[in-house]
Amino acid sequence: MNCTGRNTTDLWSSELVLALGIFQALTNMTAVVCNCGVIIILYGKHSRRPIYILFCSLASSDLLTSISGLWASLLFIAKPESTISGSEDLLQAYSIFAIALLATIYNLMSIGIERYLAVSNWARLRFKVSKSQSLTAVLVNWGLAILFGSLPLLGWNCHGCIPKKDTEKKPEKPELSPALQGMRQAGSTGECEALKALLYNPHLRQLLRTVDEAEGKESTMKVAMQEPLFVEFADQCLRVIEPPEK
Repeated sequence: MNCTGRNTTDLWSSELVLALGIFQALTNMTAVVCNCGVIIILYGKHSRRPIYILFCSLASSDLLTSISGLWASLLFIAKPESTISGSEDLLQAYSIFAIALLATIYNLMSIGIERYLAVSNWARLRFKVSKSQSLTAVLVNWGLAILFGSLPLLGWNCHGCIPKKDTEKKPEKPELSPALQGMRQAGSTGECEALKALLYNPHLRQLLRTVDEAEGKESTMKVAMQEPLFVEFADQCLRVIEPPEK
């Protein structure tokens, strides 16, 4: 059993895993041995009596509970992180545990009904449960337990069918205005004589110089110059005035 290294998360240390896992494993192993002894005794001496058929079924469901608990404890020792993230093996173990638990509940209900019918004086008539009726009750109990307890297993493979969404956010590019798009197209096609004349306009150059020399870092014009669209505009202007060397 490897409970160190990769198989151990920050929440589980080796000492804690062994302390909890070994105690659970020993407890479940003891329950397995005891229930096996009960089943052997009931089946050998009292198999003809209907009530003991129900008792034997109850011991069998308790035995299955102990086996599934032992399986879960061994999985915990081997892979303690599976108790947090979950795994297919752990789901199977807990599904068997659910089947055994439901069978235990149904068997206890059947025993209670059988005892009530055996000792009640309703209508001055006691109803005696036969062996075939006890076997039928046991089969129905286990059939319902398997049906409802195995429902989680039916949807396990659906998790792999869900497409994984890309959680990484891609940087959003600012949408260019029609004027900037036209400027980029004009610069790329070489049709920029009129655009050059506009950029060399002294009034526009004076406006840009005034914005650059604006006092205060919190100036409205200074803030506007840091916007992505303004940066794109300035870049396109520089490309028109001083085209990049090929």
